[in-house]
Amino acid sequence: MKELGVLAIVAVAFLAGLILTQSPGTVDVGTWRSWLNDARAGGLIHGYAANHRDYPPLALAILYGAYELCSLVGLTDFKAIKLSILLFLWLSTFLVWLWTRSVNVTLILYFSLLLNSLALGYLDIYFAPSLILSLWMLKERRLVWFSAFYAVACLTKWQPLLIGPFIAIYLVGIQDDLGQWKKWVRRIGLQALLPAIAVTALTLAVFGAQPVLQAFKAALSHKLLSGNALNLNWIVTYFLHTLRPNEFGGLKNGLATYIETESWKITLIPRLLFYSTYSLTLLMFVRREKDFKNLVLFSIIGVLCYYTFNIGVHENHLFLVTVLAVILLWLDASFCSMAVLLILMSNINLFLFYGTDGILHFERLFLGIDTSLPLAFFNVLYFLFLFAWVLFAQAQAVKMPALGARHVLKHAAKAPGTNPDTAPGTDHSNSQ
Repeated sequence: MKELGVLAIVAVAFLAGLILTQSPGTVDVGTWRSWLNDARAGGLIHGYAANHRDYPPLALAILYGAYELCSLVGLTDFKAIKLSILLFLWLSTFLVWLWTRSVNVTLILYFSLLLNSLALGYLDIYFAPSLILSLWMLKERRLVWFSAFYAVACLTKWQPLLIGPFIAIYLVGIQDDLGQWKKWVRRIGLQALLPAIAVTALTLAVFGAQPVLQAFKAALSHKLLSGNALNLNWIVTYFLHTLRPNEFGGLKNGLATYIETESWKITLIPRLLFYSTYSLTLLMFVRREKDFKNLVLFSIIGVLCYYTFNIGVHENHLFLVTVLAVILLWLDASFCSMAVLLILMSNINLFLFYGTDGILHFERLFLGIDTSLPLAFFNVLYFLFLFAWVLFAQAQAVKMPALGARHVLKHAAKAPGTNPDTAPGTDHSNSQ
């Protein structure tokens, strides 16, 4: 009976994916179609240089490859985009199942990414398979494969670079021969760096260094205070509309809309908050045990520092956190509430602005208040709670505390010495 239930859920997931290939998605889908027009007109290499956007080149390579294959059977560019997203979603979930052997974890990942990928048509899913493979290989300490797959993920979209410093600290921390510098250089330098350098060099040779570097520079030069991301800068956006309407325009029918600004008086504090919290997270990870679970946990906090405080963050930039949260849930079920909240934060942010098909079909106001404002406050406060707990709890604490103070004290008082990768409550051998 249990097996039939699992099969039924898998069937529903499969059908939901097929149905959502009909969803028009956000205006970004139109951007992807314009990219394809550039590639059709001048070829893949010149097409990438012509679109002048902030994406690395492998996203367009995947998109154009999907179009070329679909055009062989007479499918439109829109169908090519949606089918490629569906394929990468299936591939991502299959890899998670292959890694974890947990049907439950696999289905959680699938449904967590369904809105971002198939329904709304973002291309974040393109980097998910290579990121998952890189983390899998890293956990198994197969550094050559990790390095290559991680480079592919970063060259598909820039966001995975955010966890790079945490991975570097982890790699140094797991070495048991730091005193033997030749072995250390061979293991870190040759195995963990050389494949990534080779993949990057090949990509630059094909697409040209200048367009790729321009795209990276553009990714760091956003003028949006908040690109519909429910974070601190969205709160600032709301109050700039209400308090300085002559300069930034008032609310539109009671709703906040994104603001573009280069004023250092507005952007300086958010940037400082991002850099300081991110740097502190790295510093605290240096002082913690270098196990894989802590790597994932501190990487989540690092990405949340970016999402919560940096300018130019968009509504889909919690995608990376969602993938990491599902992996953390598999590693230790005591992080269930944290993972669920992060997944909800990501999907609610998307849904609040674009519904399930790219257009919000209901009123965002409630009792005259833009509901994005209290949700942004919740996201910031929840991040501050996670930040304080993860960074300043007992040095060996790795489990997510329950809401009650008694549970917090119980976990904080646990003696060190437990291997977090095999913590009580997590039995990978019996996972479904």
